[in-house]
Amino acid sequence: MKIPRKETTEPIIDKSLIDVTNEVPMDLIKKEGIEDVKDLRIDYLNGLCQPEELYSEIMMRDSIPHVVMVGSEEAGYALVGTEKVLLEFHLRERFIPEALDIFKRVIKDLKIEKAVCQSFDHLYLSMCVLHMKESKILGYHFRDRIEPLDPVPEFDLNVRTATLEDVGLIMKYRDKIFEDDEIDDIPYYLGIGSIMLFEQDDGAFIGYGIFNRTIPDRNWFDIGMYVKPEFRKKGYGTFIIDRMADHVTEIGGRPTAGCDIKNRGSKRTLERAGFISKHVMIEFRF
Repeated sequence: MKIPRKETTEPIIDKSLIDVTNEVPMDLIKKEGIEDVKDLRIDYLNGLCQPEELYSEIMMRDSIPHVVMVGSEEAGYALVGTEKVLLEFHLRERFIPEALDIFKRVIKDLKIEKAVCQSFDHLYLSMCVLHMKESKILGYHFRDRIEPLDPVPEFDLNVRTATLEDVGLIMKYRDKIFEDDEIDDIPYYLGIGSIMLFEQDDGAFIGYGIFNRTIPDRNWFDIGMYVKPEFRKKGYGTFIIDRMADHVTEIGGRPTAGCDIKNRGSKRTLERAGFISKHVMIEFRF
């Protein structure tokens, strides 16, 4: 016998369980830029169990920090991006017992309706889950690399570090790697040797790989690649990603990557190169 499905309109979280009755005497102090919370952010980064996502760092470039003051102490901070999107929330450990109250005040006082959170950012994730109305997954984070089930394809290609003389080539083939507002960054990446070209013996251009230090003074490197259209779906993308990950490891870095939830091709390419995703980027609405 088929059991009829019971319809419910109950909220995901019983808000009465997180109602705060003892408000913490706190203030939110607006700062000019992310450098104004440098020490607090070092504390945040040191507490992450996985490397920060490059996409998150890019979003935070134009964010406005608000320092959480409890009495005369800097208890933590909140980073707010364009359109009042909360990008980061952090508290020093001794203030975590008051996190529910503080987060609720941040959402209310800063008029936050949406937040973007990495699933390995545990405190921030917990606060978002407890206060959310709805959520959706935006993308995958790849932080671990294993031996893939199938061997990585091998190609006899010439690999060289791109130079400033290759700027025209990278400009021509920048699709989905460098957005329009990032064109001026290309000479910088060429200048620091962060782009590697993959070519056949006759000089035919196959594609390129790029590695980018996510945060200064950290050994986290985001990697990506571009393959010329006529060479796609032949294993070259997997080959390039594998070589870029090996290169980052050889220079003492930790390779990381990410992709949009809808980009199945990039996800499969990363997985074929041995990367696995245990973490995601989540959007919450309050």
